[in-house]
Amino acid sequence: MERSAVSKITLKVLAGGLAVVLAVGLSGCTVPAKTAAKLVNGKFVFVSCEDFTYDSISMGSIDFDNWKDGYVQGWSASGIGSVAPGDRITYGVAPDGFLTASGPLTLPLQHHRIDVYLEYQPTNGPSERISGHFDSRKLSTDHWLRGDGGTNDKPCD
Repeated sequence: MERSAVSKITLKVLAGGLAVVLAVGLSGCTVPAKTAAKLVNGKFVFVSCEDFTYDSISMGSIDFDNWKDGYVQGWSASGIGSVAPGDRITYGVAPDGFLTASGPLTLPLQHHRIDVYLEYQPTNGPSERISGHFDSRKLSTDHWLRGDGGTNDKPCD
């Protein structure tokens, strides 16, 4: 084999290995939090399936047909609170100890991706976040739409 052919093969192998290392490094090797959403009495309800302390909530959406229009934040609230697996947060209803900072705007429930963020920003150290992203076309009153896209009668296992 020619030296240039060997160099090209070596370069491709190194580039592929580097891509894998970067992907693993950027993903942080952490599993995203399990989340679920459902329509309850016509309102969007979000559930985290793990314990989490948070100081802000934000929910918004982006239209699948008009990505260029960008993300629209529909509601946000701040305070200090915590959720246990299965605790419900209803769109536009500030949990005890929280005050609404903006919104709620009407949450579009047709052909949008609905995004939910629970965040905690400690005085010292990095912020932490639980997020859920849901296809509004798959939301139901009959079952929970899980963050992985599956459905179930229960929000959490």
